Amino acid sequence: MPEQKPSGSAYGKISHLNLKFCRQQKKTILEDVYFTAPFKVMQPFLSNTAARFMILSASAGIMAGDRQDIDIYLKKGTTVELTAQSYEKIHKMIDGEGRRSTTITLEKDTLLFYVPQPVIPFADSAFTSDTVIHLTDNTSKLFFSEILSSGRTAYDERFLYKKYSASVKIYEGNDICYFENSRYLPAQQNLNGFGSYEGYTHLATILLFNFTVADSSLTEKIRQLLDMHKELDGGVSCTENKYLCIKSFASSGQSLVNFIDSIKKLLKIDQV
Repeated sequence: MPEQKPSGSAYGKISHLNLKFCRQQKKTILEDVYFTAPFKVMQPFLSNTAARFMILSASAGIMAGDRQDIDIYLKKGTTVELTAQSYEKIHKMIDGEGRRSTTITLEKDTLLFYVPQPVIPFADSAFTSDTVIHLTDNTSKLFFSEILSSGRTAYDERFLYKKYSASVKIYEGNDICYFENSRYLPAQQNLNGFGSYEGYTHLATILLFNFTVADSSLTEKIRQLLDMHKELDGGVSCTENKYLCIKSFASSGQSLVNFIDSIKKLLKIDQV
């Protein structure tokens, strides 16, 4: 059966990005890559043990009907940082929505630092994303972050989008160890009120898996970082399995990007 064309998509088909990393001669390299429009991958910044890749897009952003399928695979012993070249824009949509499906797999003794740029949903936009991450065991380290803006605040477009839905499922072995299902519907929810953004314009979610936190010192240090960044508000939660979930609000995306960089330095991920 031929691949069905997503209605309204500028590319007429699902956009794919497949990245597979391996370790050769004590370095992380990109073993296999496949992408279709609008995706591109910039030449990496390499160190002795890590590889830093920037995912590029030839598109102005997510349009109605766009469908994206992303698959990222880290083989044993690899250390990778993935980011993007600019803020991601989700454009106004007369009808329909954009969709993205992401699958990430980490073998033993791997580290992935996954930090895309902030997302800006324009007025009347709609977007759904599903992310599934598989960690082989407790030697698979994951630093996952995402920043969601309330909209184009410079144009007074706070919470004027139609829908933003994002689910994240993380497995260690065969067991699910984290599940978050966020669904923002501004027409039905008071997203600026108590229990939501509470006057702020940007929300960051940061997940740390399989970093050492047994003595709670890391948790306390991150809370101290929050206190140091006076423009931020947020908190740190430790799950039953000692994983960390950090939520932080700010009035600019750059403040949260700087906060994420501070946590990275705190973890001493110098090789990335």
